[in-house]
Amino acid sequence: THGAAGLGDALADVLGHRLDPTPGSAGGTEPRSLWTGPDRWLVVSEQLDRFALARRIREAGPCPTLVTDLTDGLPAIDLVGPRARELLAHGCPVVPADGQVARTLLALQPVTLLGEAHRMRLFTDRGLVPFLWDWLARHAPLAAA
Repeated sequence: THGAAGLGDALADVLGHRLDPTPGSAGGTEPRSLWTGPDRWLVVSEQLDRFALARRIREAGPCPTLVTDLTDGLPAIDLVGPRARELLAHGCPVVPADGQVARTLLALQPVTLLGEAHRMRLFTDRGLVPFLWDWLARHAPLAAA
């Protein structure tokens, strides 16, 4: 958005919450807005139609607001269980607390992590999924010990 004034207010009706400009914040429940950098959020939804959501954001946002649908290129891997954070800690310098977001590296690969009470959600480029999935499988025994 490059500092588009009023973006948080403009999207409140679409998202059901104001965008939180606090670094590492995660706002809302469905959809969620994940702070990924100054004036940048990743909006994720498990229920809403992606095309309709992108259109509604584009129409509601002040100019200039860039909206890009990353659905096909930024899959999520959910790590569930009491040792998910320990597993990530083997290859990641930052593991976010519940309700927090971190843009970081996992096994030297760029990821966005969302900490939730029941899971750690990892977003990464589609091309990195096989590598990270293999890394997670190889390191899972370390977290189970």
